Amino acid sequence: MTEFLPFDKSTFASGVAEVFMALQTQDGAQWHVAVVYKHDNQSLYIFHLAFHYLFRNEQVTGANQDYFVAPIGESEAANLEVMCAAFSNLEWPDAPYGLDSAGCIIDEHHELVSAPIGKGFTCATAIIAIFRSLGFDLIDESKWPNRPEDSVWQSSIINAVEVFGQRHSIPDIQDHIESMKSDIGAIRVRPTEVAAAGVRFDLPTEFTDCQSLAASIESDVNAQLGY
Repeated sequence: MTEFLPFDKSTFASGVAEVFMALQTQDGAQWHVAVVYKHDNQSLYIFHLAFHYLFRNEQVTGANQDYFVAPIGESEAANLEVMCAAFSNLEWPDAPYGLDSAGCIIDEHHELVSAPIGKGFTCATAIIAIFRSLGFDLIDESKWPNRPEDSVWQSSIINAVEVFGQRHSIPDIQDHIESMKSDIGAIRVRPTEVAAAGVRFDLPTEFTDCQSLAASIESDVNAQLGY
């Protein structure tokens, strides 16, 4: 198994393009997934959907260094230079948080151009969508099961989006929330499952393979953190 290790700039080789899956957890139960990459052979960058309308694609700073990282798997089809160049141009300024991305349109430049009210992405599905726009299907969502515990998480995240939207006076937040509620029970791909698919890179990764590797990754990272 590819091991996720604490972020360390020395992990990244000099003079080559690189792509790493990155995981963050505050309590060993709730996870966040991102992608760390090096495009210009010098600086490290990170992209991720932090929350509602908070897509980040920025140079790595000290604030980003509580991630655990592991390189994406080997693939002859994955030209890392081309991949990193595409990543470097991502903006997604209007990326909403949502439980279902149906109807969200990503153009030939890998940019999100529209999203229906109530639809959007989680940190996990944003990465799935970006890799897919580059021609890489990390997973086959049709093989993902409905898990009862995911509905509990979905209800809690809707509450969090609502509070965030009201606090920041985001327009149409109540319409977005009401539409999100209709997606409770939608298939959920978890952050560690996306990370597992990325490091495995035997695409598309089946659910059973992702689930098993994700569980091992969670256990290993939690052990390193003392959880």
